[in-house]
Amino acid sequence: MSPSSAWLAASVPPLKSGPQKADLSLRMSGGAEKLHDAIQVSQEDNGRLDSAVLVGWVVVAEWVGPDGTRTLTRMSGTPGGTVPPEWQTRGYLHEALFGKWNTSEA
Repeated sequence: MSPSSAWLAASVPPLKSGPQKADLSLRMSGGAEKLHDAIQVSQEDNGRLDSAVLVGWVVVAEWVGPDGTRTLTRMSGTPGGTVPPEWQTRGYLHEALFGKWNTSEA
């Protein structure tokens, strides 16, 4: 398990059944900023990013409910936990799908 995966597993409490609105607001307090930090740390060994600073990100997650219903969610952020404008988030997603991948394989 990578350090960021271990951090996320330790940081996110298991889902409970029933209404969770109050619980969710408590758990998400600083959540985006913590996720930003975890993403930054996860790339420390990536030589292409030496001395680089993470300035924005998008996460897509898949969830499965107790009834088997599958749902995708998106979350985006910037330093300090600020949510970027919609056009910026859409640009990240478009580039991730259709942009040239930075790999050593051609």
